[in-house]
Amino acid sequence: MDSVSLTSLAENLSTRISRAGINKRFNSCACDFLQGVYSHLFAVMSNAHKNSLPVDTLEKFKDIKIFDSSSWKVSASLKETFPGYNKAGSKIQLMLSYKTGTTQSVGIGPETGSDQQYSKSMADLLEKNDLGLFDLGFTIPESVYKIDAKGAFFICRFNDTVFNVYMDDDPASSEKDILTLLNSLNNQKAIYDIPCYVGKQNQRTKARILAVRAPPEVANRRRQKLRAQSRKKGWTPKQRTLELCDWTFAVTNIPVEKDVSVQEIFALYAIRWTIEIYFKQLKSILNIHKTYVKSNPYRLKAEILARSIVALFITYCFSFARSDLWRLAEREISFEKTVKYFKRHAAILMDKFLRSIHSAVVYIQQMIPQIILYCEKYRQTTRKNSLDKLIEQSLYENFKHIKINMAHRICCLS
Repeated sequence: MDSVSLTSLAENLSTRISRAGINKRFNSCACDFLQGVYSHLFAVMSNAHKNSLPVDTLEKFKDIKIFDSSSWKVSASLKETFPGYNKAGSKIQLMLSYKTGTTQSVGIGPETGSDQQYSKSMADLLEKNDLGLFDLGFTIPESVYKIDAKGAFFICRFNDTVFNVYMDDDPASSEKDILTLLNSLNNQKAIYDIPCYVGKQNQRTKARILAVRAPPEVANRRRQKLRAQSRKKGWTPKQRTLELCDWTFAVTNIPVEKDVSVQEIFALYAIRWTIEIYFKQLKSILNIHKTYVKSNPYRLKAEILARSIVALFITYCFSFARSDLWRLAEREISFEKTVKYFKRHAAILMDKFLRSIHSAVVYIQQMIPQIILYCEKYRQTTRKNSLDKLIEQSLYENFKHIKINMAHRICCLS
């Protein structure tokens, strides 16, 4: 979906209007209208489509929702409305449902907009028994506290600069140092599953910290990278920070009683990469980051919303094809191939819509089996993807050196 200039718009409209006249019509009302269209489509699609991948681990949750953001540079003349870290930039916040394949736009704003500020609304998009996945940029105590209070679950990376760790929810109890805690335990164990509370003094969430020992070569690479980065910035890493490189951490509020293994938790977190692929397609194929806009911020926001509507429509059709093929043959559909398929047929589909909604719907119904036929994902036998790991309940690829058995797991209760 290429960006269209004002000249192209003027040439293709049946009504005679100047470029300046078109530009003026990109205003707050136009953006509100497109936002309304997006919200309406999302509601209709969410209610109409309940199919998902029938994988045992996924069935343990009502839905699995991934949160992330992506940013790009825009014209420097837009820096007042879209300030960036280098002149001007725009950022889009999204939630992707892994089970159904649909997306929901959380917000469009400046590149400097804080992910942590957006993360405060994550709980509003989660329902009871949903699982939320997000990276450190979205991780704050307030967010996980709200998610837990709603009866939903989360998995995210653990960083002790974000979370304090407590052994109970007594406000008078003091925090624990995670490295000291690990060093006090049996140093021969590869995985520690530590029940605790995380958060701040008066806002604690019952959780589990999963600490997985990294192989020596991985830990050494992390330390080398940390030292190189610190030299560039003119500081020296602390010994404690270097020691933490020996571990990979995750934190979750999924209780042991829910029967989700450590292997499954890390495999579930690996699914977060799905949204990175989605953003890649938004940029490389739908060109969401390319624009002719130089001065009108409403036109930029309208373009992003329009492309988001197209992306939502594609993911909706993709989810139907994906669930159908999985049920038929336990094989996957490639999202990248699906986006390219729609781009090849965009002109025909637009013509159908201009003729009538009915003809467009009929054409779309014919597209689903074509997507199944031509957009299958070819899986590499030598490399497991996220779904493979879930099905096999295998550890995340970085931890393949660990063989799980009950002797490797230890719960620290005090």
